[in-house]
Amino acid sequence: MTLAVNARQEKVRTATWTAITTTTAESAFEMPANAETASLALTGTFGTGGTIIMEVSNDGTNYVAGKDTGGTAISATAAAIFQVPVTFKHYRLKATAGTGYTLAGQLLVRKRGPSGNA
Repeated sequence: MTLAVNARQEKVRTATWTAITTTTAESAFEMPANAETASLALTGTFGTGGTIIMEVSNDGTNYVAGKDTGGTAISATAAAIFQVPVTFKHYRLKATAGTGYTLAGQLLVRKRGPSGNA
């Protein structure tokens, strides 16, 4: 699993996870303090029973299942996109089942500007 974070754009940050598996603890992304909105795209070849979920944490140790802004668990067995709340500090992706899959995810975060505007 690989996590790459692009912080070069002033008001947008992206975190990209690749090669997500069930056998490794995925690297966590730390949400910027000035985050305003975030969306998550889950993609890849889901194989037989491939499932990918998002977990969230405030301390970076104790993770729970993440939910989108509508309260639905962030879990996918096919390509999907979710609106993600920005209220937690740490975010990570995890494959929970399946075989023959190649899973990836990209979190796009829009940040507030210095005056509070996006």
